[in-house]
Amino acid sequence: MSSHPHDRQLVKAKQENDWSDDEWDDLVTQRLPADLELKAVELKAWQRRRGIRCITDLLRALLVYATWNYSFQQVGLWATLKGIGTITEKAWRNRVANSAAWIEWLVQSQFSGHEQCPQWIRETYADRRILLIDATRLKLPGGTGDDLRLHWCSDLLGSQMLQVTVTDRHQAEGLGHFQVGQGDIVVLDAGYPVASTVREAIGQKADVVVRTTASHLHLETEEAETIKLKDRIKRYAFGATHQIKGWVKDDLGKRYHVGLIVHRLPKEVALKAQERKRQRLQAKRGRHFNQELVWWAGWILLVTTLLQEQWPSVEVARLYRARWQIELIFKRLKQDLHLHHIPIKDWKRARLVVLLHLIVWSLQEESQHWMREQFKRISQPQQEDWGQQMDEEEAPLILSSWRLTQFCVEHLQLVLRGTWPLKRVQECLPLLQRYLSSHSRKKRPHQETALREWLLSKLSALGAPAVAEKR
Repeated sequence: MSSHPHDRQLVKAKQENDWSDDEWDDLVTQRLPADLELKAVELKAWQRRRGIRCITDLLRALLVYATWNYSFQQVGLWATLKGIGTITEKAWRNRVANSAAWIEWLVQSQFSGHEQCPQWIRETYADRRILLIDATRLKLPGGTGDDLRLHWCSDLLGSQMLQVTVTDRHQAEGLGHFQVGQGDIVVLDAGYPVASTVREAIGQKADVVVRTTASHLHLETEEAETIKLKDRIKRYAFGATHQIKGWVKDDLGKRYHVGLIVHRLPKEVALKAQERKRQRLQAKRGRHFNQELVWWAGWILLVTTLLQEQWPSVEVARLYRARWQIELIFKRLKQDLHLHHIPIKDWKRARLVVLLHLIVWSLQEESQHWMREQFKRISQPQQEDWGQQMDEEEAPLILSSWRLTQFCVEHLQLVLRGTWPLKRVQECLPLLQRYLSSHSRKKRPHQETALREWLLSKLSALGAPAVAEKR
């Protein structure tokens, strides 16, 4: 039992009205799952009240803890000023640990509502999605730089995140982390193995476009003879794009019919790419490195299951270039939510912090969609002016995804944290003292306090005689 009588003391309700509290209530009721509180009890994130007003206040505190990079001491300070509750830092640490299963459920349920395409996409593209899948690395203090892996699936047409998985570095990139639908087109980078990726995509009745390298690709003819790729393509012209039919074999020995898109970069671009590759290999291997890798740097190899009659080779190559959008999402995610480095050594708690950030990210995506629709209404040109050529100043403005993301993230952070006047601080001073003070230490005394006491005593002893002599 705690020795402090105020551990479970609730703070009196605020007298001032904070706009962020009303907006937080609207966010909970309109944009979060309806069974949020029932799941908190079921998953044991909420067992007893113990000084916190309600379950939604607990969720708000967890989001503030993650997005504002607060310590548990700062969370206690914030919760006291907001009237949520006054509990110890250790109690907040336990609350965070007990909420792991609940937050993971909330992340999955939050994204399950995104799985359907928006109405305008369903009407235009017959419910066929373009899925960008990739993974990014997150670093922990004293780690390897690859301590957390964020496996991401994004809808290119809908501009929204669909599925996400957070693992350690021992979980390799693979299509098995996600559920794709019939008719989906999945675009992946070279980090995904070709044969197993094709097998999993065909098993889920989806199509795939995956980049590969010559050293990781074993392409066969229909008669199971190995295709000597370099001999076949070395005479292709610079800037040309061709498709080669072939078969790939998985580790179970089953073969799959695919198309290999071979694109040779333009001559100037290819020479620069080969020079960059040569410098990297020389810095890593020294003078003796594989010159074959330098030659292949001037090529782009794409394996696809799309029908050539519907998707010509040039269009498949252009579709793959759209994969860069997921890299921009990762950059915005790390820049605006500061996820490039998680300042937590404990892996489980660091993973929970990432999941809390993902909840904020999904909420800001919804805010972005709303703002884009609003701007579209006020900036849409008149029907009769569409066919006329407009000056640069009269042309419609293009929204910056970077600025819009930054604005929506900052707005959500302000909604979560809220504000309080100085009068509120004065009311809570007796309760804030526990978070702003520390106990006296015998082995290592507080240097600033000891120095101040010594100087005050010294000046008080010297001050009176000096004044008397001067007079």
